[in-house]
Amino acid sequence: MADPSTERTVRVAPWRLAMRHAYWWLPTLLAAVLVPYQAWRPVLDWDEPATWDASTRSVSELFALAGHIDGVLLPYYLFMHYWVQAFGDSELMLRAPSILAVIATVPIVASLARRLFDSRVALLAALLFAGLPTVSRYGQEARPYGLALMFAAAATLLLVWALETPSRSRWVAYGVAVALLGLTQLLALLLLIAHGVAVGYRWWRAPRFPDEVSHRRTAIRWGTAVGAAVVPSIPLVVLGFLQRGSQLSWLPGTSWATLRSFPNEVVWAPALGWFLIGISLLAKHRYRDRVRYLAVMAVVPAAVLYLLGLFTALWMPRYVMFSVIAWCILAAVAVAGSWLRIGMMLVIVTILVVPAQQTIRRPGAVGYGIVDGSNATASYQVGDHRAAMQIVAENYRPGDGIVFEPESAWSLR
Repeated sequence: MADPSTERTVRVAPWRLAMRHAYWWLPTLLAAVLVPYQAWRPVLDWDEPATWDASTRSVSELFALAGHIDGVLLPYYLFMHYWVQAFGDSELMLRAPSILAVIATVPIVASLARRLFDSRVALLAALLFAGLPTVSRYGQEARPYGLALMFAAAATLLLVWALETPSRSRWVAYGVAVALLGLTQLLALLLLIAHGVAVGYRWWRAPRFPDEVSHRRTAIRWGTAVGAAVVPSIPLVVLGFLQRGSQLSWLPGTSWATLRSFPNEVVWAPALGWFLIGISLLAKHRYRDRVRYLAVMAVVPAAVLYLLGLFTALWMPRYVMFSVIAWCILAAVAVAGSWLRIGMMLVIVTILVVPAQQTIRRPGAVGYGIVDGSNATASYQVGDHRAAMQIVAENYRPGDGIVFEPESAWSLR
């Protein structure tokens, strides 16, 4: 037994401890400042009034609504119903769940990058992610995309943990994250393609002796977790299929133009989208299988959605917005070996990000779509609802009515 007098307690200075964990708290701090900034300024866009309308209905009315339209959004509307009851229905409170979700996603992305590579890659990847205009854009929208981004990141990190050290609790946690992802945004389950590739690749590359049984067991556990996780989403699949005509008929068909605009639409800064892709192509690391997995996560779900869009109206880049997580990590891997490259990248990204961050905070900015590198102002233009409400409030007289033009009656909300 050791002599207590010879034992020494090793104490780490607080600043050293803080710097050791800076890979996650520094980007999270950036997101906590950037994402909520002027979140109350943009007016509600085309879809956000639907969230307000649904969240202010009773539970029975929500189920009745889901039987006619927005069936795939029923879980989100139920969540927002109770959120509004607790915190009110102001614009900021309607957007608060999305704001909190994307901020929470940042340390998850950092932890994922650190698990796969190291702290330097984690810090850079999380900083890139936190600064993306699309993170602030959908973080400031009262729709489920911010929540889906958080669950996609969490499910991916939990999968990595479960593959490293399989245990029942980790697979259960992974299954819960996947279930929440499907209930929040049905098409985000395309992420499971990338997860399946990771599991399959691990089994294929495993030795064909001693560990073969354990790797087969891991694949079975993954399949079981996914099978159980998608069960709650089956009713949403049925509703989505039955309502596809009214829900998705407005989406444009896929073409070379829509494919070319994908980086712009999913990042919300045209040049930045192409820059991230270009840098990601240069990613090299001794863990080549991890680079390949991230490449699959970045490309394959979007490619599958695009192919599905050739046959039915489905193509919308924000449905696979989780791909930006992989892009950010790959870009960080590509430059992490040199402080000079890291500095140059941060300068370039900052130059490309600042104008977009300013644009998305204009009063009507949430209604703009980035198409082929320019702001699309036709079908995406959002009116100044606040000014319209002020005019109505000042001029309304008892007996006045309102007439809706038939061609746009679908957007009655």
